[in-house]
Order: sequence, then structure tokens, then C-alpha cells
Amino acid sequence: MNILEASSKLYGWFSSKDSFCIPRDAPKILGEDEISKDHLAAIDCALKEFENLGIISLSEIGKVKIWVLKKGFASFDQSVKLSPDICSSLAQIINGFCEVVKNEADKADPKNITDKEIKNLIHICTTLIEMQSSKKGE
Repeated sequence: MNILEASSKLYGWFSSKDSFCIPRDAPKILGEDEISKDHLAAIDCALKEFENLGIISLSEIGKVKIWVLKKGFASFDQSVKLSPDICSSLAQIINGFCEVVKNEADKADPKNITDKEIKNLIHICTTLIEMQSSKKGE
């Protein structure tokens, strides 16, 4: 496991939990069979990166380290810069899907890509993955 993979697992964790303690919580996100010093090191590095980004703070109670969110995880925003080509492609994908499902309300404006369009793109991808998974199950 690398730090990026550990960060991804921690993103999922902190979306519903306010603190993380490696001995207590690592088995919950890794699974009992996945616990190794290398995996724990990756989680520790990812936690330190979260701390450097100002997302969590470290508290030591006795000898136990507990990483605690500074505020609700949903309140942390990220800024993303997108090129005009990416915005155009994103809008084309969303608008094509909207045409297929006959939904004019959610069409995207390539000059104004927002959180809503990213959520719609996630919905499109999830729909396609579910469709493909159901085909495999037939």
C-alpha cells in the first residue's frame, strides 16, 4: 500500500468519523489480514499529510496517538483549475447523458463548471458501472 491508497481509505473514514487511532481503527479500514508494518507506515504518512494540510490535529493521550478532525470533513473544500478543453469535454459527456435520459435541467455550461457538474459526472459513472456489473451477473 502506498500513501495515496492510504489517503483514499482515510478520506472514506473521515467522511463519517471524527477521529482516527491507528491501533484501534487501522484494522477497520485495512481488514485484519491486511495489517502489516508497511501498511501502517503508509497510513501514518497519510495522516501526517492530512495534518500538514490542516485537516486533522494530533493528540497524544498517554502514549496513544489520536488524530482528530479540525472541523466537519464535508466543510473542507478543494479548488481545482480546469482547462477549457476539459470543461468542454465534461459538459459534452453530461449533456449527452442528459439527452439520453431526457433531462434538460441538469445540462452543463462549459463556461461555468461547478460542484454540481462533478456530482453529475460521478452519477453517470456510477450508473455505467452498475449497468456493467448487472450485465456480468446475468
